[in-house]
Amino acid sequence: MPNAFPRNASLPALKARSYYSFCQGVASPDRLVTYAMELGINALALCDRDVLTGVPEFIRSCRQNGMKPVVGCEFELPSGSGLTLLARNAEGYRNLLSVSTLASSGIEMNHELLDGLTGGLVGLLSPSSSESEAGVRILCDLFGLCFSVCCGKL
Repeated sequence: MPNAFPRNASLPALKARSYYSFCQGVASPDRLVTYAMELGINALALCDRDVLTGVPEFIRSCRQNGMKPVVGCEFELPSGSGLTLLARNAEGYRNLLSVSTLASSGIEMNHELLDGLTGGLVGLLSPSSSESEAGVRILCDLFGLCFSVCCGKL
């Protein structure tokens, strides 16, 4: 998987959700790509909640339409904060698959779960975060320069 953030691409929409995000998205991954193309967006991040089920359809549709796919997923931390993880490369995609598998098996998404699985990932903490200052510091340590607390709508 090549670097997900080419320097010459327009800023991607970072939080598209498909109908695989139960009760939070209504469009298929293919429809999201089609709509983004109509808007002139040339890179899109699919970030369904807790699952990566729509990724194969999303990547296929992006490739067919000449769009740059960015694969991500949003998880809920114990504080109730939303943490979006975006894969930057093949290592990040593997780590995203691991985190998603662990989270979907009923293991609570927390800082310890992420330890050792942040390589190749970008972490974005939701603007409405209720994460404690200590929690934010832990996330900063885990992700290093690839972590951001978002201050606007994703």
